[in-house]
Amino acid sequence: MRIAAKLTLAIILAMTLALGLQATLNIQRVEELHQRETRDDLEILGRVLGSAASQLWQASGEAVARDYLVAADERRARTRIELKEGAAQVLEASRQGDGLVLHVPLAGMTPEHHLELRRSMDRALTFREGMRRDQLLTTLALILAVALLAMALGLGLIGRPVESLIAQTRRVAEGDLASRTQLHSRDELGRLARELDRMTERLADAQSQVSEQRQARAALNEQLRHADRLSTVGRVASGIAHELGTPLNVVSGRAAMIEMETEPAEMIEHARIIGRQSKRMTEIIRDLLDFSRQRRSERREARLKAVLDEATTLIEPIADKKSVGIEVELHDRELALPLDVNRTLQVLTNLMMNAVQAMPDGGPLVLRTETQAVEAPGNDHSEPGDYVAIRVIDRGTGIPEAERERIFQPFFTTKDVGRGTGLGLYVCQGIVREQGGWIEVDSEPGEGSTFTVWLPLQPEAA
Repeated sequence: MRIAAKLTLAIILAMTLALGLQATLNIQRVEELHQRETRDDLEILGRVLGSAASQLWQASGEAVARDYLVAADERRARTRIELKEGAAQVLEASRQGDGLVLHVPLAGMTPEHHLELRRSMDRALTFREGMRRDQLLTTLALILAVALLAMALGLGLIGRPVESLIAQTRRVAEGDLASRTQLHSRDELGRLARELDRMTERLADAQSQVSEQRQARAALNEQLRHADRLSTVGRVASGIAHELGTPLNVVSGRAAMIEMETEPAEMIEHARIIGRQSKRMTEIIRDLLDFSRQRRSERREARLKAVLDEATTLIEPIADKKSVGIEVELHDRELALPLDVNRTLQVLTNLMMNAVQAMPDGGPLVLRTETQAVEAPGNDHSEPGDYVAIRVIDRGTGIPEAERERIFQPFFTTKDVGRGTGLGLYVCQGIVREQGGWIEVDSEPGEGSTFTVWLPLQPEAA
């Protein structure tokens, strides 16, 4: 808060000086321009009246010339015109008191006379005062607007992030190593937040290692007796954790959106989505356990567009953060086929998530469908017939040929350590095969990848 206040005060002072100087210069320029125009106008009027008076004096006499000048004086409210004796040498207006005075020489008059034109500057003074008042009001309005904007930016860009960092340091000091700052900006405060999160992660890892070592020493004999069983449990747990990655990201994203939304209807909808995803996580755990028992899929007639729309809705928040745009190209919006909807949705979101992660610099992610008559299915247990192909196309890093041959093997992964278990594509392939289909991959390093899910249009083909 103090930094934001100091920043706002500094901006206000700078704006005050800049706008005050600009207003002063503008007023001076306008005043000089007004005086110059008034002087030019007075000199033009003097030349015209002087020439006319001289001609009338010579042609009709002094009385006619004087009457003409009196009539000219009466017609002008702000300019006094007088005929005076004596010669005037130079036709030039000068400032006297609160007005301008111009002496106009007259030729051909005996005795010598000249015109004196005197114009009041009261209107100019009134205009100048009004302009000063307008400039002052405008300057104050701009200063107020800039102050409000600076305060809002200070609170948004500095105040709140700093408060978030302070709160995170307090949580870490109290022993909460699982919380994160949730600060994703790319400025210095964002970098500081990410470094703080990394430090917290390292502290959590160190604490976890210490705890694990303590437990390992206490339960070494029991671990030796149950090594095989623990290994199996560890693999299952790794698979479950991997498959829960996408739903947990969705839950986190939707929860964040609920905090940001102000419309009640949208908040209710987000809450419903969170509920559905929580339920889906439970189903995934059950499905993974049932998958090892070769449970048959529960298929029902479903519209393919609805499944793709739901998969897109789930991945969009994550894709937006990675600058990935999702495009859906349906060849038939009304196409329906027998599907195990939840498990098919699991396959699509897994493939889309892999595509998003394969494009660290962002890019397009295309979902394209088409139907084909397949004579030689890619699955030995599938029958020839009509199939729908769901292609997940990315423009990411691609997969080398040596790795493409192994990506559907269990526990094989191309991701960094800690980011994958190698069960995702293995489980996806199993789900699709249970429905009578198969998954193909076409990829070139540096060009991107295309994963094609083939599903039968008729239940007899499964």
